[in-house]
Amino acid sequence: MKKRLLALAMTLALTFGMMILPASAADYSVKQLEGGPACSFVLTNDGTLYACGLNDQHQGILGPDVGEHTSPQGGLVATTLTKLAEDVKEVAASETPTLHYYKTPDELGFHVLVLMENGDLYAQGNNLYAQLGQNDRNPHEGMQFVMSDVKAIAAGSYFSACVTEDGELYWWGYLVQQLGGNEVANTFDPEYLGDGFVDVEAGTCTLTALKEDGTVWTMGSSAYGARGDGTTGHLTREPEQVFSGAVEIASGENHTLVRTASGDVYGWGDNSSQQLRPHELEGDYAYDSDGYVIDAPVLLNEQYTTPVFIMGGAKAIEAHCSNSYVIKTNGDLYTMGMEYDGQFGIETRKLFGEDIIKPATRTATNVKQVSGGYHATYILKEDGSTHAAGNNYYYNFGNGTFLNHQHYWTPAFFTALPVVDPDAISFTDVKQSDWFYTPVQWAVENNVTSGTGDGTTFSPNKLCSRAEIITFLWAASGRETGFGSIATLSDMTRDLWYYNALYWASTMPRNAPVATALRGDKFCGNDPCTRAMAVEFIWRAMGSPAYDTSNLPFTDVKPTDSYAQAVAWALDNGITSGTSATAFSPNATCTRGQISTLLYKAFG
Repeated sequence: MKKRLLALAMTLALTFGMMILPASAADYSVKQLEGGPACSFVLTNDGTLYACGLNDQHQGILGPDVGEHTSPQGGLVATTLTKLAEDVKEVAASETPTLHYYKTPDELGFHVLVLMENGDLYAQGNNLYAQLGQNDRNPHEGMQFVMSDVKAIAAGSYFSACVTEDGELYWWGYLVQQLGGNEVANTFDPEYLGDGFVDVEAGTCTLTALKEDGTVWTMGSSAYGARGDGTTGHLTREPEQVFSGAVEIASGENHTLVRTASGDVYGWGDNSSQQLRPHELEGDYAYDSDGYVIDAPVLLNEQYTTPVFIMGGAKAIEAHCSNSYVIKTNGDLYTMGMEYDGQFGIETRKLFGEDIIKPATRTATNVKQVSGGYHATYILKEDGSTHAAGNNYYYNFGNGTFLNHQHYWTPAFFTALPVVDPDAISFTDVKQSDWFYTPVQWAVENNVTSGTGDGTTFSPNKLCSRAEIITFLWAASGRETGFGSIATLSDMTRDLWYYNALYWASTMPRNAPVATALRGDKFCGNDPCTRAMAVEFIWRAMGSPAYDTSNLPFTDVKPTDSYAQAVAWALDNGITSGTSATAFSPNATCTRGQISTLLYKAFG
């Protein structure tokens, strides 16, 4: 029993700092999320770059030493965030072609650009198309220096591009006119394209760049109208102006979005998946009795060779593969395009193998940043939490589990697995004379939990909710996720941040669910979690072992109480001795200090 408890506790321990900033001098809050080809990247405000997901393609997009496990789909993966570099300013992962399954691994890009704070640019991953900027097509292991004085970067499917501090635009790698065209452009070394630029974006074989004066320029393949210049039949290797008045650009596989200073969004290129649906359709869908979207979209033009208006009121845009994303000024996220595997974060009923096309649909709120990836979408919310939806075949959500077809937003990256620097721990509200001093120090040193606020406090008296304790247990049990309705809990909705945890707790094991209703058919996740509840939840998660309750020393725990066996189990295993020799205080709300102490007594 002790070994089993230790395994549970050490996993449990890693989750108790969820959604709380680490107590250290470093700033682990998220600055940038970047979805890549079957992998993802997280850049924190202190300049530390982390990555997770698939890493065995070519020379390793995540580096030569990253990945210890094999995913269910095959391939070496990093199941949780792994540190790649420090002093990083920006990261750009290669665009993933929608029809990648028609290509061999060597035919895909799978590379990443890393821009350092000092302006040095590095590249890593596959170099079959000379996209690493090393004047060759040979394999290169690890980060390779490309050039200095860089301020903006972009990674296409088969090429790379950057803008220097002086506004000079460069590209290197391979471009081909698609849809049967045989025109090709390639360069092994960074090639100068012009000056006056401030940003650059890359699609499969089309480059889009923004000048300081607000003009947008494109070059490369015109297939699907991807250049926005009114053509579809040839390739260029010099940029041409196609738009004016822009302040932001974003490129998908074969389409581009631009945003003006007034918040208007325009786009051009491929529209076969309605990724450029040129009007806003609030309430465009009907729903069936189970809450699934009933699709009946009307197809518009399959491509736009010149810019078309999409919607207004935007503060940020993003594009990836056949999808477009618009964040409104109020934080609402609108998604458009092909929902291959649930990457828009909404339940959709569909036949096996059937792709669902979506016009503009609101799918999340309070969003600060969004990034598309390999059949997945990642969002950073205003509260600092990170979430993902879609395919997690390769552990690219960074929460340590394999989840397939995740049709609703689930906690990802630091939301699930906070990073703690134990060497920089110093709390103003924890003294050596405190009864919880040793447990707190042990908890922090072992990455059990972290500090709060700006990292200078531990908040030992902070109370925990029922939702939080269920989430801790769910994470400790492997974050298994099911799909279906919870008929017995009427206050459960899919937009709750702890939905996955409560679904698991309400259905596994079937004969003895971990979570139980508090009042009637309501779970009441925001209610305080008492000591009795916490012990009973953990006891149930351990399989509800039978214990004799007739000899309990606590006068406030009756042998007939629903949590009596849980208390007896915790007492027998040394998890608690009560709040006194004769009191357990079952109705007292659990605090961070108490939880740290319970864990320390049992496992420290």
